[in-house]
Amino acid sequence: MKENLLHVTPLPPARNGIADYASILLDNVQAHTNSLVLSDTVGAVAPRGIRVVALEAAEPKHFKGRLPVYQIGNNWQHTEMLRMALKRPGLVVLHDLHLFYLYESLGLNSGEMTDLASRSNPFVSHAFATRLSAKATTPKLPYMLANMTADLVSASKRILVHSRYARNLIERHLGEVVADRVDVVPHFAIPSTPRDRDQTRRRLGVDSDRFLIVTAGFATKAKQLDMLAQALAPLVRQDRRYLWIHAGSAGDEYYNLASMLKEYPEVSAVTRITGYLSESALDDHLAAADLLINLRFPSVGESSGSLARALTSGVCALVTDTGGYSEYPSDAVLKLGLLDTHRTLGALIKVIADNDDLRTKVGLNARAYAETRLSMDSYIDGFMTAVTRAKAAKTVEPRRADAVVSDWVGPLEQLGSAFNLFGAGERSEVDFVRNPSSREPGIYVRRRT
Repeated sequence: MKENLLHVTPLPPARNGIADYASILLDNVQAHTNSLVLSDTVGAVAPRGIRVVALEAAEPKHFKGRLPVYQIGNNWQHTEMLRMALKRPGLVVLHDLHLFYLYESLGLNSGEMTDLASRSNPFVSHAFATRLSAKATTPKLPYMLANMTADLVSASKRILVHSRYARNLIERHLGEVVADRVDVVPHFAIPSTPRDRDQTRRRLGVDSDRFLIVTAGFATKAKQLDMLAQALAPLVRQDRRYLWIHAGSAGDEYYNLASMLKEYPEVSAVTRITGYLSESALDDHLAAADLLINLRFPSVGESSGSLARALTSGVCALVTDTGGYSEYPSDAVLKLGLLDTHRTLGALIKVIADNDDLRTKVGLNARAYAETRLSMDSYIDGFMTAVTRAKAAKTVEPRRADAVVSDWVGPLEQLGSAFNLFGAGERSEVDFVRNPSSREPGIYVRRRT
C-alpha cells in the first residue's frame, strides 16, 4: 500500500538546490507514495501527476491522513516551512546542520536567539550565546558552535540527514535519545544525460588543450575560493592552459567571488563566472570539466548536489577531508587535508593536471560509487524506511545542559585560542586534538585544565 505524504518544500523555478533535490525526489518516489505538495515558490512546478497547493492556502484537510515531509535548509526560502514543522511534527530532511540564518529570518528577538543557541549546544556558556545572538563574535565561530537545531529536532518525529558526521553532531549536542531518531541516507547521485565531452567543450567555448577546473553553486567564503585563487596564481603565471569556471552565482554583499579575484589579476584573466545555471547547463559544465573542486571550511554538515552530479558523471573531484566529505571513499574522490595550505592545493592541482591516468581512474571509481551506494534505488529505500519510522514515532525532548558529561567541543577546525567559550572568569585557552578516540575525523577543541 502506498504511503500518503505531504511534502513541504521549495520547488523549481526557485533558485535553490533543495528545490531541485525535492523535485527529483518527488518524481522518483511516486511508485511508493501518494504525494501532495505545499510550497510557497511562485509558479512552483512539480513532476507530472503531483498536485501543488500554495503554502499560504494550507488547510487541516491537507494534513489529514498524511505524514508531513519537510525539506529544511539554512535560508529564508524555508522560513514558513520551519514555522509549520515546529507546529505540525513530521519527517524533516535536514540539509544544513546549522540553522542560524534560518532562525534569524523568523524575527526572533535576541533573548529568544540566545536561549535557542544555549539549548542547541550545551557546551557553550550563556554569556557566549548572548554575544553570538548579538553578532558580537568572530564570523567563523558562531555558525559552528550554535547549530540552532534544538527546537526543530525536538518537534520532529524523525530526522533524515546525509552523513554520519551530521548524525554525530546531533548526538553530541542533543543526546543519544534524540540521535536514535536520526536516519542517515547519503545524498543521491543525480543522473544526467550522457554528453560528448569534446562537443560540450566546444559549445562552452573551452579549447581542447585547456585544463578546466570547475567550482559550482552559490559562492561563499566557506567554499575556500580564496584558497583556490591563491593556489592557481603561481600555476597560471607558468602555464596558461588552466581555466577556471565557477558554475554558479558570484555571491552577495557578504562575499563576492568577482571582487575577490581583483586581488589575483592573473587568475581573474583565466576565470569565468556563469551566474545561476539550470540543471542541464550545470551538467554541461561538469561534463566538460577535467577537475571539480569542492572545498569546505568550515563544514557545517552540508551535502553537495553538484558533487553528487559530478560523481555520477565520472568527473574527477577534489574535496576537503572534513565533515561528510570525509565519508566518501578515497579512491572515488581526491581529498585535501584539513590543515593543508594553498601551496599544497596548488601542488595537488598540478599533479592532477599532469596525470591523465589518475583522473580517469578516480572518475571511473566515482561513477561506480555513485551507481551503487548513491543510487536512487538505495536512496528511496532509505527514505521510505525513515517514513515508516516517522509514522510510528513519538517526539522527545533533547538533552539539557546539566546532563552533559564531556568537555569536548568540536570538530571546530582551526578556531584559534582567542575565544572565551566557557563564560566569564574562566580561561580562554584551548587544546587542539586530531581524531580523539571514538570520534569522527576532524579537529576537536577542549578547555585546558
